[in-house]
Amino acid sequence: MFVSRASEVLRSAFLLCLISLITACGGAGGGGTDTDGDKVAGSVDSDNDGVADQFDARPDDPSVSRVVVKLVDGDGDGEPDDSITYFYNPFNDTVTAETDAGRDGTVDRRTIYLYNGDQKVTYIEDDTDADGNPDDIRRYAYDDQGRITSETSDYDADGTDDYAVTYTYEQAEGYFLKTESRDSDGSGVIDFVVEREYRSDAMEILLTESYDYENDGTLDSVTRYEYNGQNDVLREELDSDNDGVADYAADYLYDTENRLTEIRQDYSADGEVEYTTFHEYNDGGLLALKWPQQTGETSRTGVKEYSYDSAGNLTRETEDSDGDGEALKVTTYGYDAQNVLTRITVDNDNDGNLSSVQEYNCWQDVELESYDYDDDGNTDYEVEILEVDGSVLSDEETGCSS
Repeated sequence: MFVSRASEVLRSAFLLCLISLITACGGAGGGGTDTDGDKVAGSVDSDNDGVADQFDARPDDPSVSRVVVKLVDGDGDGEPDDSITYFYNPFNDTVTAETDAGRDGTVDRRTIYLYNGDQKVTYIEDDTDADGNPDDIRRYAYDDQGRITSETSDYDADGTDDYAVTYTYEQAEGYFLKTESRDSDGSGVIDFVVEREYRSDAMEILLTESYDYENDGTLDSVTRYEYNGQNDVLREELDSDNDGVADYAADYLYDTENRLTEIRQDYSADGEVEYTTFHEYNDGGLLALKWPQQTGETSRTGVKEYSYDSAGNLTRETEDSDGDGEALKVTTYGYDAQNVLTRITVDNDNDGNLSSVQEYNCWQDVELESYDYDDDGNTDYEVEILEVDGSVLSDEETGCSS
């Protein structure tokens, strides 16, 4: 970790400088401060209706409840090269992200996020050179049930959408239909359509998924699903050219306790199974082994084995990709006393040198991540996350104080 390599004096000095930088920063989206340091509200037309919506995305806005800085060591020399500062609202949503490339005290990139009352993101503005003019704008809209109805991307922020997707929902007796229509080049013409038909119940079971790749009114590909009484998928069929004949099929088998035991894949849907993926469980009913096996073969390759703690948390996953009985890849998982994930490590060749490490706080933010790309035991890339604002929410409000 960076902190362990540097003195506490240097660390404290960095944090003081960072907080000073945060306080001095101008607001995103046209906001800023006057000569007396008073806040000046910013404005943006977040829904593209021609009316500016007032907001204050300044990092020192009282609505910002957390400030987190990500230190990036891109060359593994133990010294961070860049920093990204994130400002969160009381709902733990990111409202502003600022990048200081080279850590020279200058914001080089600023991204702001706006949300609706349901904490769904409605607007993302990316100013890639922090010159006060947005370079990329994304907008999202939802219906009164919280379902997304549209998303648009204006890649050069010139006021013209370069990519747009609309979503419509049709309720009928016994099912409902979700249609996704894409304008992939901003021409105003829909050129790709996906229809997903769900069973109309609380489970929202997907029945069919159909693609019209050119929006010419003819479906090009259809996937169909069948289920048992417990809403577990029993069969999947893909008709890749929509000629009425399946080109791929998979059958799903379950034991008497309704646990998945086999997936039988028939790549030409001719009734001949080419591959079967087997699942075995431990005495507690948790998945213990999984492996694919070609029909007619007796050897196991790609075997994955899973281990758990007494609370049922996955603690270790191993993969034997060549079937020699020795694990080649090992992934471990650590948890705190509340069973919240705190650490993931990956050893890609099981030689004791960790290929990657990720550590989390109780918000599930990554606090530390490091990578050893060439497996020499030395870190090649590392990111560390530090809380730098004391006004974080209390344990009573969030269950997390750091």
